[in-house]
Amino acid sequence: MTVKSSTPRVAVVGAGMAGVVAARKLAGSGLDVVVFENSRGIGGRLATRRTRDGYRFDHGAQFIKGRGQEFRQLLDEALSAGSAERWQAKIAGDLSMNEPWFVGTPGMNGLLKPLAEDLDIRFETEVRGVAEQDGGFLLEDAAGESLGVFDRLICTA
Repeated sequence: MTVKSSTPRVAVVGAGMAGVVAARKLAGSGLDVVVFENSRGIGGRLATRRTRDGYRFDHGAQFIKGRGQEFRQLLDEALSAGSAERWQAKIAGDLSMNEPWFVGTPGMNGLLKPLAEDLDIRFETEVRGVAEQDGGFLLEDAAGESLGVFDRLICTA
């Protein structure tokens, strides 16, 4: 007989902005959260890549805008932590910038690094299958191996 933990287990698929923020909020509420990320690092559309020659580049979003009170609070925390900077675009012509623009430092994924601290993130883990089991969700990797049974599942990929 399997004894179920009283703390709900939550699987989050994807360690981009949505996945990391969701995982942080859920973990902060006392839930047992595991994040599964297919790549070697966090970021998703905010990912920073490195070449074999040591060069770094952002291949997704070049900047983000601070809209919404809760998102602005997240950006203010990133500014305070030194993982974000305000960015002023150099654009010819008349461009109205009603809200500030931000970039992550040293790369765009820097915006997420403080949020990802202390989270259980399983890198280079592709979630290939999901099946209902025991009132929850059984996740399987690309080889068909079990990643565990979770009470809740959030897919941000």
